[in-house]
Formats: sequence, structure tokens, C-alpha cells
Amino acid sequence: MRQSITAAPRRSNRVRPYYRIWERQKATQDALSAELLRRTLAGLEALR
Repeated sequence: MRQSITAAPRRSNRVRPYYRIWERQKATQDALSAELLRRTLAGLEALR
């Protein structure tokens, strides 16, 4: 990773926004999975 950044600093500027978008998508996915887990646990508790 360091070599690519030192070799082409212009590329890192181009890649950074994509990384931010990916981070945002990952955060939303984590939130969705957490919500799904909560709903599943609530459903299991209701079945008992």
C-alpha cells in the first residue's frame, strides 16, 4: 500500500473518495445487520 502511494500520489487522491463511499456502505450494512439481528432475537423471544 505504501509503495503505491509513494509511487503515484495523484492516484491516492483519486481513490480516497471511493474508499469513503465504501466505508459509508459498510457502516450502513453493519447497521442493517444489527437491526436484523435484533429483530431475529425479538422474534425468537416472542416464540418462547
